Amino acid sequence: MSALLAHAPVPFLRIWNAENRKVVNTRAGAVFLGLIALAVVGMSVVMAIWPGDTGPTFGLLLNGSASMGLAMFMPILAILAVTSEFSQRTLAVTFALEPRRGRVVAGKVAAALTTTAVLLVVAVAVAAVVLLGAAVVRGETAVWDVDGGVLVGTLLTLVLVVLQGTAFGLLLRSTPLAIITYLLLPSVFAFVTMFISPIRDALPWFELSNATVPLMEGLALTGTQWAQLASASFLWIVVPGGIGVWRLLRGDL
Repeated sequence: MSALLAHAPVPFLRIWNAENRKVVNTRAGAVFLGLIALAVVGMSVVMAIWPGDTGPTFGLLLNGSASMGLAMFMPILAILAVTSEFSQRTLAVTFALEPRRGRVVAGKVAAALTTTAVLLVVAVAVAAVVLLGAAVVRGETAVWDVDGGVLVGTLLTLVLVVLQGTAFGLLLRSTPLAIITYLLLPSVFAFVTMFISPIRDALPWFELSNATVPLMEGLALTGTQWAQLASASFLWIVVPGGIGVWRLLRGDL
């Protein structure tokens, strides 16, 4: 019997717990979690102070903290969770403890999604507290204008951008290269296609941030919008993530 088959499988819950600890135990992870917390609180406060013509509402504060706080930083945290083991040369130890590499990758993805869900709950709580504080200061009634569809759509958007960051991390295996590529490549792609009319008109089919805009507004997407979301997700998540997972499962460390 081979060594792989003789090796008792590590329970997935243990792998998931270990990957969760890696997200918060590293210095870079802790710094980014702090930045995310500051961004969530900061954006909520800013939107409460300068809400525009409609006044501060729960939906406005949550959208600001989720889109500007979580959506910007969570993919980078996911990249760090994947690439840190390559840069620190600890992945060989991880795979020695659990030779089934696919289970380790699944644990990293599960940990990233768990962190996303937890931080969205934090963003909801922060938006609620800031809204109540703004209502007291202004002497107005707090406006709770977000339905379940918006919350679920926001969560799905965050899941997609986190999976995109994970995919880039698996593909490139280098923290600075993955972060720079994640931040610049979609922007360069969108900028170049601005000058090509046929592609510009079809941009939601190829650009994930464009395709996820309707999700942040709720789940009432048309069939075309769901198809655009699937197409953009395939291009920016499935393709780089699939190549990265294939390299990791088949190649040398």
